[in-house]
Amino acid sequence: DIVYGEYAGGIGILKETTYSPDAVAQNSSQRFEISIYPNPASIFTTISISGLKPFQRLNLTITNVVGQIVAQYTYIAGQPLRLDLSPLNKGIYLIIATDNTEIRVNKIVRY
Repeated sequence: DIVYGEYAGGIGILKETTYSPDAVAQNSSQRFEISIYPNPASIFTTISISGLKPFQRLNLTITNVVGQIVAQYTYIAGQPLRLDLSPLNKGIYLIIATDNTEIRVNKIVRY
């Protein structure tokens, strides 16, 4: 679980989870899984996503814990994405992956 601040001054708890706006129509073959390694990481980390169709694209957004976007990428199925974390301050970040039907949120720690 991730505890984060909100602009309204409260706090929220975000669980690593999968969210599907159309869960009734979605079948299990459409789901994807994210692997992040190493995690925690100091300089580089790799993101690999399984369960995608060949050449399927995902939008990846990296935010800090207050929701500010720090980076955005396009992930293409079958190609691991190596991220350079050196421009980021040490701390916890969220990686939000979406394919317009499903959203997957994972955390990454930079030390």
